[in-house]
Formats: sequence, structure tokens, C-alpha cells
Amino acid sequence: MDDFGVGYSSLGNMRELPIDIGKIDRSFINRVSTDSYSKSFMRLISDLVHPMEKKVCIEVVETEEQLKYCRECGADYMQVFFICMPGPPDLLRKLLGV
Repeated sequence: MDDFGVGYSSLGNMRELPIDIGKIDRSFINRVSTDSYSKSFMRLISDLVHPMEKKVCIEVVETEEQLKYCRECGADYMQVFFICMPGPPDLLRKLLGV
């Protein structure tokens, strides 16, 4: 479920849909250093989905501070753009040495 926490992605849908990962929208991580609601929301989602044996992914982590908070709140996956921006499959192969 992409962009979790905005639009049609609601808590009710989390139980009804056969999903494995809740992907938290980038708008929450963008404000994590200045907005306590964003921090609380991210932790809430993590605490909510893990007991249902689902995973949490956080979109567009751009700073070391954001990465640290993602780890603190138990995110399973992160799109860490400051380490490596998205690119074509050949770039990934090169980075992995395969």
C-alpha cells in the first residue's frame, strides 16, 4: 500500500487488503525534525502494522537525521536517497558488483 497515511490509504483498508508492506508517505519523514505529529504518526504506523506481521517502508529518506529516526521507530525498509538515488538496473548491478 503506497503513500500510507494519505488519500485512500486508511487504517480500515489495512485490515481488508492482502498487503505485506505499508509504505509511509514522504511528507511525514520530510517534517520529522520539526513536527512532533509526523514523528508520532510514523511510530504509530510501525507499532500498528508489526503485530499484524506486516512491514513498514518509509519513502524518500534524505538526511542522516531522518535515517536515524526511521531506525528508532522500527521501519523495516527505507528509500534512502542520500545514499543512492534511484536509477536503472545496470547502476544497481554495478553498485553490487554483479
